[in-house]
Formats: sequence, C-alpha cells, structure tokens
Amino acid sequence: MAHIQNKDQAAAKISFRWIATELGYEPFYITFFPALFWNVDSYLARHAVLLWCLSMYVGQASKALVRWKRPAAPPAIRLEQNSNLETEFGFPSTHAIVSTTVPFYCLYTCFNRYEVGN
Repeated sequence: MAHIQNKDQAAAKISFRWIATELGYEPFYITFFPALFWNVDSYLARHAVLLWCLSMYVGQASKALVRWKRPAAPPAIRLEQNSNLETEFGFPSTHAIVSTTVPFYCLYTCFNRYEVGN
C-alpha cells in the first residue's frame, strides 16, 4: 500500500513541477497575456506585462553581475549541442524568476482587486 502511495505522490510532484516549469516558457505567455487582456482585466494584464519585462530585465542583469556558469554536462543532460551555451551564464534563471513573480502577482492582484465571496 505504501508503494502505491509513494508512486501517487511522485506522480503528483512530477505534475506540479511540470506545470510550474510551463509557467516560465514563452509559449505560455504568448497565450496567457492576450487571454488576460481579452477575458479578465486590462489593468491586471498591463501590470503583469510590466512585471514580466521587469523580471526579465532583473534576471538578465543579475546573470551579468553574478556570472555563474552553467553546470557541467554529466550531471545535467544537454538537449541542445550549441556552442553558445558554454559561454552563457546559467544562474539565476530568468525563467524561474518569471514563473514565480508573474503568477503570484496575478493571484495577489486578483484577491485584492476583486471581492471573493465566502
């Protein structure tokens, strides 16, 4: 029984991490921002886009300041064999910054802007 529960928990953790990863990719934002403008609120969408731009700027600026190299290839599997990846810096991840700041800002703003009934 414990083995089945561990498999279910592992599947839930993998699903959560996959969803969190998708929140930082460009295709998500290509569909998210227009849907936010058209269906939810232009105030929220404008501020989310500004926060997205600021997060990308701060992420790239912090990469230039910190200058930590990407991890070596054996522990991390390289999906692309691109020589530019050797010269780029890997930390902090702009995708991680954006996938954290924009969704939490949207939730914070929605809870403060709209009345949520009990």
